[in-house]
Amino acid sequence: MLKHNILDEITARLDSSVKHWNDIVYYVISCHTAMFVQLWNESRYDVGLC
Repeated sequence: MLKHNILDEITARLDSSVKHWNDIVYYVISCHTAMFVQLWNESRYDVGLC
């Protein structure tokens, strides 16, 4: 029974850390996408003004 409880605790910790990493990855991808769109729009307008 003790072994089962330890495994449950490890699994729960891993699960929360995986969710945490998924949040970080999603945040990083979102930021890079927003930055790319902003730079692409600025470069498109700069070319149009020249």
